[in-house]
Amino acid sequence: MISGHAPQITCRFSYRQFIWLNVVAFCITSCTTTHYRSRGQLPILVGVKEEHSAIFSHEGQNSFFLWGLLPQNHVVWIDEEVSQMGFVSGANISVEEYQTGLNLLKTILTLGMYIPKNYRITAYGLKAQND
Repeated sequence: MISGHAPQITCRFSYRQFIWLNVVAFCITSCTTTHYRSRGQLPILVGVKEEHSAIFSHEGQNSFFLWGLLPQNHVVWIDEEVSQMGFVSGANISVEEYQTGLNLLKTILTLGMYIPKNYRITAYGLKAQND
């Protein structure tokens, strides 16, 4: 026998919780792009070079807005970072992108309108020979 009542579906989440979960998921999955490039002013090598014995590390932060739409991308010039540390070339370059807990909290509280992203460049450098 067919009843005139539709089956009742129960959900563990309230409508408000569902909306907040979607907002948080949207904020976390925003798209940000940072390009790491060289202008060719200094020799920058991805592989190991034996003469490059001094290790250095540089940390920075880029800010994105409107869920990562503005700016479309940031550019970090690796040869400029190497030069600022007093090296004439860099080798065995590694780049790490991350977001701290505080920056993630800022992203969530602003609903993705502001997204700070951190980066760390680590490399071995060759210092200039003093004459």
